[in-house]
Amino acid sequence: MTWLLETPWPAILIGVMAELVLASVLFAVQRRWVAIAMGVVAALVVAAVLIERVVTTATEEVEEALQGLAAALESDDVPTVLTFVAPDATGVRGAAERHMPRYQINTVNIARDLEVTIDDTADPPTAVARFTCRVNANDRRGQVPYQNAILEFTMKYRKDGDRWLLYEYEVDRPEIRMGR
Repeated sequence: MTWLLETPWPAILIGVMAELVLASVLFAVQRRWVAIAMGVVAALVVAAVLIERVVTTATEEVEEALQGLAAALESDDVPTVLTFVAPDATGVRGAAERHMPRYQINTVNIARDLEVTIDDTADPPTAVARFTCRVNANDRRGQVPYQNAILEFTMKYRKDGDRWLLYEYEVDRPEIRMGR
């Protein structure tokens, strides 16, 4: 049922359908209770949308961590990038320290195919984010002739206190894979 907390559209759609049914009933019978029911449905939809906005699910927290990492990459700030990485993730840290000085990353666009899977049974909880990403970057050495790359990532996160930290990733390009 967490899908109700991740997007307002199911509540809005159900509310509109219920309002349409109640409106047709109101038109047919013209009773006060139908108008009251319409008001109650509208209030419930507004409440559901507000709750969706206020409550942040684990999936949304992972998505926010991923967006923060993308913004840090765009700002070309290695120390900030490393704040999104688990302290013991030496492979990820090494890859960031090795690759970031070589490239000026201009934009990182995460596609809409982002899929986050949470494992609450693990201790600490873990998450896997799979997505396609378009990266626009310049090679500071001038050895890579292209600026745009479409990459498919699998990023593994674990909960550390109130944050989700990256501890491992896989990418479909062998030249930018990292060690574990």
